[in-house]
Amino acid sequence: MTELVEKLLHATTVKDFVTLAKDLQKNYAEPLSYLSDVAGYLPQRLYEHFYEDGAPQSYSGLISATRAEKLLPPEDRWKPYLQQTWHAAKERKRLPFNLDAIPRQDSNGLETRWKRFENAANSGEFEQALGLTKGFLSSAPDLDFFQKQALSYALQDTFQCGSKFAYLAQCWHLAYLLRSSDLDKILFPALHFLIRGPRDHSISCLAGEQTMRLSASASTQELSIDTDLYQPFRNKLLTGSALEAIAALKDLAAAGFSPASLRGALLLAGAGAINNAHYGRWILPMRAFQMVYLLEPWLSGADEEQASRALLIGALLINQAAQQSVPPGPARRLDELAGVLCPLDTFNVLRSDITHSDALGAVTAAYAILGMGEDKREQLCHMLLQLAIKNDGPACRGNDLLYTAAAIDCYRRFPEPHRDNFLVSAAYFLGHAPKKYQLFAELG
Repeated sequence: MTELVEKLLHATTVKDFVTLAKDLQKNYAEPLSYLSDVAGYLPQRLYEHFYEDGAPQSYSGLISATRAEKLLPPEDRWKPYLQQTWHAAKERKRLPFNLDAIPRQDSNGLETRWKRFENAANSGEFEQALGLTKGFLSSAPDLDFFQKQALSYALQDTFQCGSKFAYLAQCWHLAYLLRSSDLDKILFPALHFLIRGPRDHSISCLAGEQTMRLSASASTQELSIDTDLYQPFRNKLLTGSALEAIAALKDLAAAGFSPASLRGALLLAGAGAINNAHYGRWILPMRAFQMVYLLEPWLSGADEEQASRALLIGALLINQAAQQSVPPGPARRLDELAGVLCPLDTFNVLRSDITHSDALGAVTAAYAILGMGEDKREQLCHMLLQLAIKNDGPACRGNDLLYTAAAIDCYRRFPEPHRDNFLVSAAYFLGHAPKKYQLFAELG
């Protein structure tokens, strides 16, 4: 941990932050080296005594920067990290939790230790659970076992629309990316939130009452979504009851779609829920989308029963988020709301519309660009991500960064005609997301 990084994370003015940020880029050859030092300092300071308002989000935002970086040209790769570091500088940091004071517990077999972890977590005994976690982190087989079990445990608790699973999945992503030996520090804030945060098992209990047979092609990662089947599915997921949403997912599964394709249909519907949300009420569908998006690595190693239950939880989360973010009525479609005129200077219009919070204008411009050819589509991806990282980290708390990167990833992996929906959805979301450009103005 360098003194420079500590000063950066505690900067109080944007001018001081920018001065330190310029020195930072001179002292670190690459952003991941910097993030490795951040991971040794920041996580154990980002926890709450009570989590009614959710977990601190700057750490997850910094992890999202790793997903955005790979989509950016080399000259821009620091931008998402600086954006989210400014968020971390502004966010409340507590006295560091003394992880070294918790002894490692690694006696007995894997299953016995996991039962002890589960009992400790259920009782809110974080220190006991952390000691057992340290024992699981001591060897590769134990680590793999614990990762799967801990994510499965987090999946059952859908407090704040799956935030616990998403946060823990993000932390595991960073752990493998950095290949760090300080796994307890990297995982600490998500585990603390998982164990000490409020709990909600209502959705997982409802999903557990259902049975859903999955296609024999469960191992395939190919995405295939039949349009005629998808539209009724989308409508039931966004406007129907919980039982109707379950029935809609079961119908797709019965039609022979693989778990990957079912997850793809959920992602499309999740993007639709974000589009359908009233201004300022996007956070629940955003969390539901993130949970389903981050489900992929875990889902690839799940058995049929586990995969079935996870997909049902995802469907119910999207359904619940959609119901709570809009009044009753038909779900709107962005292609029906877009203007009919095609602007001439389309990219500048898109930039202006998003910057000035004209969400429907941004949709119109995005559709116009999508009709201009493949090279323009890639320019659209680049511009959307640039506009996401232009926004100050505290303004949208990393949600704009993660959603835009996820939308571009989905666009590049999905088949026609559905893939365009993700880019249009990202343009719409960036158009009505909270904005502040103080850091961008100082960086120049």
